[in-house]
Amino acid sequence: MEIQSHRIKDLDDLTLVEQYKKDSNIEYISEVFYRYQTMVLGVSMKLLKNRDEAEDAVMDIYEVVRRDALKYEIKHFKSWLYMVVRNFCYMKLNKDKRVEKKKTEYKHHVQSDFMESSSAFHLSEEQDEKEQQFSHLEECLKALKDVQKLCVSLFYLKEQSYQEIAEETKFELKKVKSYIQNGKRNLKICLESKSGK
Repeated sequence: MEIQSHRIKDLDDLTLVEQYKKDSNIEYISEVFYRYQTMVLGVSMKLLKNRDEAEDAVMDIYEVVRRDALKYEIKHFKSWLYMVVRNFCYMKLNKDKRVEKKKTEYKHHVQSDFMESSSAFHLSEEQDEKEQQFSHLEECLKALKDVQKLCVSLFYLKEQSYQEIAEETKFELKKVKSYIQNGKRNLKICLESKSGK
C-alpha cells in the first residue's frame, strides 16, 4: 500500500528506506537523503577541500544512494550514508590524483622527447611560457595523422610497448614503429615552426 505524500515526512529513516526498496518510489529515498544533505555537503567539503566540487559530489552521491539502497541491507541509514560519502570522496580524490599523475608524466615524456634537442623549448621559469609551450604541443598533436596520433598517445600516455600497441590497434609491428617515429618527427617540425625557428 502506497503511503500518502503528506505522511512521508513523518516516517523514520529505515521505514523510508524499506518502502523505497518495496516500490522504488524516489520520494522515499529523496526524503531520507534530504534529512542528511547538510552532513553530506559538510563531509564532502572537508575531504575534497573545494566547495564547487563538494556541491557536485552531493548530486553524484544521491545517485549512488538511490542505486545502492536497493542492493544493500541498511540498519542505520545515517552511518551507512556517511560511509558512502567518505568512499565516494576518497575514490574521487584517488582518481583525480591518477589523472594528474598521468598528465604530469605525459608532459614530462613529451617535453623530454620532443623539446630536449631544441633550445627554443627549454622550459622557462615563467609559467606563461610553459603554458604556451604545452598549448603548442596540444595543437601539434591534434594536427598529426590519426594513426600517428593514436600510436604516439598510446606509447606516451598509456606507456604501452610497440607490441601492445600493435595488438590493440591491429597494425603491423613495423607500422607501429614507423607511425611513432614519423609522429615524433612531425611533432618536432610543428613545434619548431610555432617557435619561429
